[in-house]
Amino acid sequence: MNLPTLLVLLLVAAALFFALRAILRPGRSGGCGSGSTGCSGCSGAPGCPYCKH
Repeated sequence: MNLPTLLVLLLVAAALFFALRAILRPGRSGGCGSGSTGCSGCSGAPGCPYCKH
């Protein structure tokens, strides 16, 4: 494996990592993250796994 191939592989791996992290990580902007269906009945309780505070 030569250097340019290794660099491209590292860039693709980093892009994949950040894309998956953005999808799987809860949002920080409030509201419901990642399209979960449990948000419709959420009252904003601290124990709610779907609501962001």
